[in-house]
Amino acid sequence: MFFVLLFLLVNGVEAAEFNCKELYKAGYPDFRFPSGLMCELSKKDNIAGVSFESYHYTESFPKYPNDDKFDLLAFTVFNDVYTKLVAINPTLTKKLYFTGLTFILSNHLPEANEVAKVKIGHAQEGENCPIIVYAKALAKENSERQKQMLAHEIFHCIQDTIWREKKLGVENKVDSWWVEGSAVWFSNFIYPNTNQENDYNFDYKGEMALTNQETPYATHSFFQSFSQSYLGFNGVIDFIDSMPNLGGKDAQLAAVLLFPSLSMHFHNFATELTSNKIQDFNATLMTTNLASDPITVKITEGENSLKWTMEPLQIQLREVELPEKSIITIENQTEADENSISFRQTPTGIWNYLFKGYPTTIDLSCKSHSKTVELLSSFASKGDDKKYSVNITSKKSECKCFEKEKFDPCLVGKFKIDPTSIEKMFSRIFKDNYTVESATGDYRLMVNSFQKFNFDFNHFTVSVLMHDESMGDMRAQVSLTGSTHANGKNIEKDALCFSDIGDDLKIHIRIETASGSMENEQPYNQFDEFGNGQLKYVCNKSELIFLRKLPSGDMGESEVHPIRFIRE
Repeated sequence: MFFVLLFLLVNGVEAAEFNCKELYKAGYPDFRFPSGLMCELSKKDNIAGVSFESYHYTESFPKYPNDDKFDLLAFTVFNDVYTKLVAINPTLTKKLYFTGLTFILSNHLPEANEVAKVKIGHAQEGENCPIIVYAKALAKENSERQKQMLAHEIFHCIQDTIWREKKLGVENKVDSWWVEGSAVWFSNFIYPNTNQENDYNFDYKGEMALTNQETPYATHSFFQSFSQSYLGFNGVIDFIDSMPNLGGKDAQLAAVLLFPSLSMHFHNFATELTSNKIQDFNATLMTTNLASDPITVKITEGENSLKWTMEPLQIQLREVELPEKSIITIENQTEADENSISFRQTPTGIWNYLFKGYPTTIDLSCKSHSKTVELLSSFASKGDDKKYSVNITSKKSECKCFEKEKFDPCLVGKFKIDPTSIEKMFSRIFKDNYTVESATGDYRLMVNSFQKFNFDFNHFTVSVLMHDESMGDMRAQVSLTGSTHANGKNIEKDALCFSDIGDDLKIHIRIETASGSMENEQPYNQFDEFGNGQLKYVCNKSELIFLRKLPSGDMGESEVHPIRFIRE
């Protein structure tokens, strides 16, 4: 097997001297190394033909006791990087090939204004990539963080080999957003349990474009979201490949915006960043958030129109305070579909996409205090339409969830969903551009004499094929497993009002596109869209039918659609 070639020994450890000053003359001079002071070759090896050298540059020999440990540490990291790349895709090693690595262990300290523990030099073509290691500074970190720091610098060597023109041809170092962000991401990929990236999890500023972050290391969360939710490791490499070789900030911004399905990818990143949903390589979720505070908005009773504009690759979070004891309707009126908006009803809740033409209703008629809803917007389109518009209508209302009629005994019993009615419902929601492929699994309802409604889902899944001329077909699968509950009261004959609604049920969503796939979870509450708290129904000895209103036109029209449960 290919892996048998690993650890091929070219030369044993041998004593040699090298003028470390000369090592940098062609690429990266460092005047902290006095001319003529020699360094010693401590270890020389290779992995599958890629050379490895470790030099020790100290004021006197013999070496410090910890220096030998560094040789093993550096070679271990080199092996871990190479082996993991080959494991992903053997052909990738040709693309990510670099001549070799030369580590120079120095007991000189970084300059007073630097915090560097390791630092890359820039070798000429055909030369080993030099990595300076400040021994005293590095020794302050534990061995696992040391390994991740070295992996970070090795990826800079890979960048310097494959994308040299991108790094040297970009003005004012605006490339640092991807150079540093992807290196942090890469070190986390190699050593997923060390989590050095957590140092930057709260540094991403939404008001700043992705390509112009104040702390370039903070963009690691973008690459993490990108690789875990959609593209995988190779996809991130392709993304970096799409950057221009020449040009400054504007050229890089334009290149990013041309990446396929970026609006969807970037908005997913925004939702994951603000809800701790970015998955780490160790299969846990990262704790992340925007560095900027949300924009606060307080609305009054009546009709409120929120309008704003954004610049490319920006993220904005709005916290909207709603009036108490009201029925509130939130409608996305943004003209461009790619100008994405999501909402959530609590700061720790899960984001729901705010589709145009599908208003969301929040019933606060039984709430004696105001409530906030958060709006998250992102802009990642190459077009000129940067405008956003949301209409929020609020109307004072009496609490309708109290019993006026005697509870209907016909409702008591066990029921199972009729899949045909689900297929018809999704066909109605998605209209002409969608095909419902299947509806599988169990969806059951049990109603007891105390007016408690329990809804149980056992891998209940609906698969829908969405047709789009510009993006191609996309498949969406929504799946529910678990249970939720509510109290149902007869406020009039054949009409229910639900209260004390459980909020612990989540819906799993998977979307597959030509450029990749994404998965996330959102809270699911089938009572949210009932608006005024009423739900008409028909009940008899064989079935229970909920008469649910669904959108039927672009002007806000709706029509009643039956959701049929069969009595067991």
